Amino acid sequence: MQYFPFQNIPCISIVNGGLIELIQSFGHEIVSSADLVQLFEAKIDEEGYYLHKEAAKLINEIKDPAFEKIRKAIRDHKELSEYSLACFIKDKIEEYGLTNEEEIPIAGTNDHPANPHFEPNPENSYVFREVIKS
Repeated sequence: MQYFPFQNIPCISIVNGGLIELIQSFGHEIVSSADLVQLFEAKIDEEGYYLHKEAAKLINEIKDPAFEKIRKAIRDHKELSEYSLACFIKDKIEEYGLTNEEEIPIAGTNDHPANPHFEPNPENSYVFREVIKS
C-alpha cells in the first residue's frame, strides 16, 4: 500500500488513515510499499551520489544570496516579491548548470510555502515583509 509509517516519506504516504483502519478491520496487515518504490524511483549509483553532493553545495551557494536579498529588501524598505526571488534563484540554477523539474522554483512567504501547488507568478506573489511581533 502507498503508506509509510509516521509519513516519513510523504510522497509514499498517499493513503488516508481511515482506509488503513478499514483494511485492518478485515484482518489484513498493511505493508508499506516504500521498499518496492525505492527500488524503482530512489536508487542511485555512486556517481549519482557524488553528483547529488556537488549539487547540494551549489544549492547552498544559491540559498545564502537568496536569503540575503530578502534581508536587504526588508532592511532597505524595498519591495521584493516571491516571483522576483524565484526568478533570481532560477537564474542562479541555470548559471550553475543545475536542472530543475519545475519551470520556476518556489519561493514563498506566509501561507504559500505550505501549499504544495503554489507556483509564484507576477499576479499571485506576496512581497516579503518584516514580521512584527506584538
